[in-house]
Amino acid sequence: MVSCLLAGLSDKQISAKMHIAVPTLRTYLSRIFTKFDIQDRQELIIYVFGQFRECCSKDYPMHQ
Repeated sequence: MVSCLLAGLSDKQISAKMHIAVPTLRTYLSRIFTKFDIQDRQELIIYVFGQFRECCSKDYPMHQ
């Protein structure tokens, strides 16, 4: 689902791709937002990129 959000797909497009109803998708998104104390899709995308960056910096620390 996150890859679909990153691609900018609409709820209708994501639900079709995941083979679920639009209300079900919105429930899933709402639960994700609540779990991570996030308000909207933009914040979710920022959160995902932040987690990815943190993970990458642990795997490949910069040496100075």
